[in-house]
Amino acid sequence: MNKNMNNRRYAIDSSKIKKGLNWSPSVSFEQGIASTIKWYIENKRWMDSVISNDYRNYYKNMYGSM
Repeated sequence: MNKNMNNRRYAIDSSKIKKGLNWSPSVSFEQGIASTIKWYIENKRWMDSVISNDYRNYYKNMYGSM
């Protein structure tokens, strides 16, 4: 399997939204990914609850079975 061609389907192409809605990103990809990683590091407790399935228990208690 050609890995280079396979990875193309995961590439982000925002040209349609830029044209259709006259949209442009407020931060660069590099800034955005750095900010996202920083958020996860600073919110480790939240991430731990997701990994431990605590959030499923919360939704089950609030809304019933999923």
